[in-house]
Amino acid sequence: MKQRCMVVLVDNNAGVLARISSLFVQRGFNIESLTVSPTENEKLSRLTIMTSGDEKTFQQIIKQTGKLVETRLIFLVEPSFSMVRELMLAKYEVTADESAGLSELIASYGGKVADASDGCLVAQLSDT
Repeated sequence: MKQRCMVVLVDNNAGVLARISSLFVQRGFNIESLTVSPTENEKLSRLTIMTSGDEKTFQQIIKQTGKLVETRLIFLVEPSFSMVRELMLAKYEVTADESAGLSELIASYGGKVADASDGCLVAQLSDT
C-alpha cells in the first residue's frame, strides 16, 4: 500500500467537508490526514488529503470525489513535489515553578513553546 496526497478544490459551502469525508467512509477509504484551508478566491476551499492504497484505489477516490457537485478540481500530488510533516500541539496545566523546567524539556526535543499564559503551556513539535 502506497501513501498518496491529493488536493481537492471545492466550493466553500457548509457541509462540503462532511460530504467528502462520508464518501470516503462509504467506500471504505481511510483518511490518514486532512487539512482544509481557504484559497485566495473566497468562493473556494482547498482540501489536502493523505490516504493510502493501490493505484486502483487512488483512481477510484479521484473518480468518486470528482462526481460531487461541489468539486471544482482534484489531483494527486507527486511525492517528489511535496513535503510531509506532522504537527503536535500539547497543552499542559503548569505552575510557575514547573513552567521553566517543562520549557527546557520541550526545547531538548526540538520543540517550541507556542503559548504560555495563566497556568497553561502549549508545546509545539513538528517533524517528518
